[in-house]
Amino acid sequence: MLTDKRMCARVNTEIRCKFSCQSEADDQDCVLTNISLGGAFLACARVQPVGTHIVLCAEGFGKIAGVVARTSSGGMGISFDGATNAREKMAEKILRYLGASSEGAHEAWRQDLLEAPQARQFTRPTGEQVNFSLLDLSLTGALLVTEIRPPVGELLAIGNSYGRVVRHVPQGVSVEFVTQ
Repeated sequence: MLTDKRMCARVNTEIRCKFSCQSEADDQDCVLTNISLGGAFLACARVQPVGTHIVLCAEGFGKIAGVVARTSSGGMGISFDGATNAREKMAEKILRYLGASSEGAHEAWRQDLLEAPQARQFTRPTGEQVNFSLLDLSLTGALLVTEIRPPVGELLAIGNSYGRVVRHVPQGVSVEFVTQ
């Protein structure tokens, strides 16, 4: 039995898109069948090999970079890469497109991130790793509960993302997500 390793809930969609990659001369048609904050599944005729970097373009949603994480006979799963804010902007646009069901989807994504069972750490510029728990999360930042309060303005590495400390709060620090 396969275990689902996804950290964020998937939302079913049916959005016609195109993707491009270096191995193909022309953009390829596809259908975005589901999406999460970390990735998506594309139904397509020509599946690319795992590890291929692609750029997904959905009219009205913009472009987002990703890498093929898995394949099947009917399509491929991609993991989003690039700037955190680009992923979040695309996700927000798709949620708006989905309409009424988007509120539940966003809450599911938020809950998945808040309740993730793994230990969390951020890394300071000095290399020091500090444990924290996530108290709140938005598309632009997070509230980290921690005993150590880095100075305002310090850049923290949080997983594959970066956040800048914008203020101290009684429980820890508030960070705003930034691009590299």
